[in-house]
Amino acid sequence: MRNAGERRLQNFITLFCALVFALFGFTFVAVYKSAEIEVVYDALATGKLQYNGYVLSAVFTSLLLGLALWLNRFAGFRREWSAMAYVPSALLLAFFTDIDRTFFTGGKEYAVWAWAFGAGLLLYAGFSFVLNRMLFEKIKDSSAVAHRIIWRNLILFVIMFMAVGCLSGSERNFRREALQYTLLKNGDMEAALAVGRHSPVASRQLSAQRAYMLSLKGELADHFFDYPVCFDSESLLPSVERDAPIEPCAVYSHIGIERKPGEGAMDFLSRAVEQCDSNVVAREYYLTALLTERRLVDFVDKVFEYYNVGDSDRLPKHYKEALVLYAFILPSFDVRVKDEAMVKRFDAMMEAVRECGDAPMTAYLMRIVYGDTYWWYFLYGE
Repeated sequence: MRNAGERRLQNFITLFCALVFALFGFTFVAVYKSAEIEVVYDALATGKLQYNGYVLSAVFTSLLLGLALWLNRFAGFRREWSAMAYVPSALLLAFFTDIDRTFFTGGKEYAVWAWAFGAGLLLYAGFSFVLNRMLFEKIKDSSAVAHRIIWRNLILFVIMFMAVGCLSGSERNFRREALQYTLLKNGDMEAALAVGRHSPVASRQLSAQRAYMLSLKGELADHFFDYPVCFDSESLLPSVERDAPIEPCAVYSHIGIERKPGEGAMDFLSRAVEQCDSNVVAREYYLTALLTERRLVDFVDKVFEYYNVGDSDRLPKHYKEALVLYAFILPSFDVRVKDEAMVKRFDAMMEAVRECGDAPMTAYLMRIVYGDTYWWYFLYGE
């Protein structure tokens, strides 16, 4: 009877551990890492097969679960140590979900993984060798210690899952880029644009993807500076060699011409407006690029060339903000934007700047209220 009770307890613990690992593995792949995995899947499948994260996660988790149960036939982890049977599967889960920008650029280093696999397998083999030679405590009443065994296995799983998260953790901006890409691909552009909106920093690749989506909506000149812009004109364009989920050829086809290797963003956009004189997309990109470079004089010359500046209602938001700022810097500038609400908001910002002076928190305080304006970027942006 005692052996039968122990077998029932061990069967329950084995099932419990399998369910915990399966739940974590499925959620980790299908939810937390879904965007990065979908990017890899699309790049490898080249559109031939539709991605289904739930099916892929179920298959992958089942394989890892089967591997753990098969290996445990030889390792023999039981009772309080049952969770140790999942160490190799956890390492493989972390390895296959360790996706970052090097997937596109190459040069990924695997030295850390070599150490992790070596240490993990030694730990696995060492514990299995020792525990197989230990006399497990004989229990009279299995229900009296079941909760203790469950909690000890849960603690082991928590440590294991934290290690998986650390080993497979991709760079935050790349994760945002991947999520942005998948949302755009699935047709939810508003959700894609909302990714990282309230973060104070953004990668160049994230900004370039955002600029592309805003341009698709015809809102680049109205909303680009609503988001964090941490670079100059390069933040508008992807690299010629792919280093982000969005393919560069899609962006440059949208603008109208190809970008030459090594060509700077400003040089490319200047050439684009010359070759595609009637292309509104190229003009918007070029004027926005001038604003990112803080070249207000050049911007004013070009905006007069492309727009009827006297008709302020037809000017995009950021162009009007730039003209208001230019008139403030150069009082002799005789063109005034006919937008009283915007002018009053600018005056309020300048008054707040004068009151705060050079206080360390000025940029942060101004960002809270005026972070969606070109004025904030011109004064405080990186």
